[in-house]
This record gives sequence, C-alpha cells and structure tokens, in this order.
Amino acid sequence: SVPTSVLKRGQSLLGQTVNHLIDLAWVSPSIGYPDGAVFIYSDDGVIYIYEPSLGPLSIVPQRLEGELTPGTVTLIEAFDEHLYVVDRQQNQILRYASINGSYNGPPRPYFAQENVPQLQTALDVSVDERLYLLLGNGTLGAYFGGTEDLSFSVQGLPSTEFRPTVMAVEP
Repeated sequence: SVPTSVLKRGQSLLGQTVNHLIDLAWVSPSIGYPDGAVFIYSDDGVIYIYEPSLGPLSIVPQRLEGELTPGTVTLIEAFDEHLYVVDRQQNQILRYASINGSYNGPPRPYFAQENVPQLQTALDVSVDERLYLLLGNGTLGAYFGGTEDLSFSVQGLPSTEFRPTVMAVEP
C-alpha cells in the first residue's frame, strides 16, 4: 500500500495554514474518541486531532489556551483524557483536561514551582499513573501528582554508557 499524508506543514486546513509540526501523542479510546485519536501539536499552539477510523478528512484543529510561544513547546503526551505539554520556556508541564473531547480550558501546571526538574533538557515524556521524564543527561525520573516518586528506579540497562533518547511506557 502507498503511504497517505495525514497532515503537513504549509497545508491549508479549514482556512488555516498548518505551522511547523512538533510532536504527536496517541489518545486511547475514550468517551470523546471511541476508536482513539492522534494529537499532533504545531508550533503555533494548535493541536490537530486525527481519528484514524474516520480518515484524514476528519482532522480538527483546536487552539490551546495559555502562553504557548513558538519554539518553546517540545513534547506532548496524552493519558486518561488529559493532554500534557512540555513548555521549556515556562519550565513547566502544562496539563489540559478534556471536556467532552475538547481541550479548550486553561491548563494547570503539573509541578509546584519548587518541584520542577530542568525541562530544558527533556528528551521524552510518557504518562501512565506516573509521569516519566527522560532528560538529556540520560536520567529517567518518575513523578506522581507533581512530586518525584523516589520509589522508582531504573535497573538492568545494558551498560553505564547507555544513553537513551526516547522511551515508551506500557501497562
């Protein structure tokens, strides 16, 4: 089969031009998205919601609230009807709650100001019941409710020289 482009920079969609695409996240099947969806974040603070079961023509843009300056958001993740946005300039993870499949309310900071790790070096983020951050120095931290989970540890890596750049979390 021939690959089909779903979304690309410069494309016109519902009268808007798609900006630079930054990251994407899978949204598991839920009330708002019965077959799941892919959220694609663009550098102008817009997420494009693509439901594969409905096809590429189903893409809906949604502008997120908050001060999302171009060039500052580097990663997104979705879990349990929440969208997590890593904003390096604010050194914060912004958490958006879904209201009937829409993320148009104001974000809440995930971390209290005194608990924020240095997000400027964040390479990847994953969320299950915890939030996991892979940092540029090769460390992987786990957080629960905005506080570091000190009971979490990484074991069994191939060597001390192993420097991961991406990660995945599975149940």
